[in-house]
Amino acid sequence: MINELGLNQAADYLEMAARLLRIKAQLLLPRHLGEDEWEDPRAELVRRLLEYQQIRELVDWLGRAAELRAERYGRGYEAPPADAPPAPLQIDLNDLLAAAERVIALIPEPMLHRVVPRPLDVEGATERITTLLSERDEFGWLDIVGPQSSIVDVLSAFIALLELAKRSSLTLSQAEPFGPMVIKRAAAQPPREAA
Repeated sequence: MINELGLNQAADYLEMAARLLRIKAQLLLPRHLGEDEWEDPRAELVRRLLEYQQIRELVDWLGRAAELRAERYGRGYEAPPADAPPAPLQIDLNDLLAAAERVIALIPEPMLHRVVPRPLDVEGATERITTLLSERDEFGWLDIVGPQSSIVDVLSAFIALLELAKRSSLTLSQAEPFGPMVIKRAAAQPPREAA
């Protein structure tokens, strides 16, 4: 335990141990019959402990008094002034207009797209497909639209194909996903007999 203490604390500890050892030794020594003024060696220790307790109580009282004084203001106390609001801005009208022009100049112009209606030519695509069906039994998608076709040509041909398939004038087939589309002339169906 002494190794863990500092030098001053170890000295105090050793002094107290020596004092207690001396008191114990005085109590164990025999007293002579002629010694009437024998003083109990423990009295000195009790007196010192009482002094320590008085000093400790005085220190506590002074600490509490200091805390109470710290909560009070002195006579000359003046609360700090509140933060003053900033001075109002002085802006010239010309400066304000110039700043607005700079901000407006930074705004990009919106991209406007003009939508032009393009009518589909479904009738023309139907005529092309019908002509191809009369010439050949089987043909492909590029035979209808050609290699350089516009979006209007593609949509017109697609709608015409769906309409002719609905009327059973042709059949559409595809051997594999994303493979070429094969367009075949539908087999002629026998006319229905009236019942």
